[in-house]
Amino acid sequence: MSIRVLHADDQAMIRSGLRLILEDQDDITVVAEAADGTEAIRLARQLRPDVCLIDIRMPREDGIEVTRAIAKGRTNTEIAAELFISLSTVKSHLASIHNKLGVRNRVEVAGWAWETGLAQPASG
Repeated sequence: MSIRVLHADDQAMIRSGLRLILEDQDDITVVAEAADGTEAIRLARQLRPDVCLIDIRMPREDGIEVTRAIAKGRTNTEIAAELFISLSTVKSHLASIHNKLGVRNRVEVAGWAWETGLAQPASG
């Protein structure tokens, strides 16, 4: 299985050089390149790559704004507000999930979901 990568950088030479480096690897495919943040957001939402390499300084929207726009989890506070429950209840549920799965954090939960087949790569 190939890792699908989106690369965003406003400098064409950097984009093409990094594409050559990445695609020299057997298990990496650059599925898209973006020249600015707005294009990066559009392509990331459309293609759902496995990895996004985003330059911090780009026109229209910088890398931080792009990351905020495309990043799939919510904060504990956002979860509590959306579900109309207390923050401590969210934390309690998360701790219970972590304990049951034998993991320490959300990253390890995602890894567990991937390894067990619960999470699948996005089709593109």
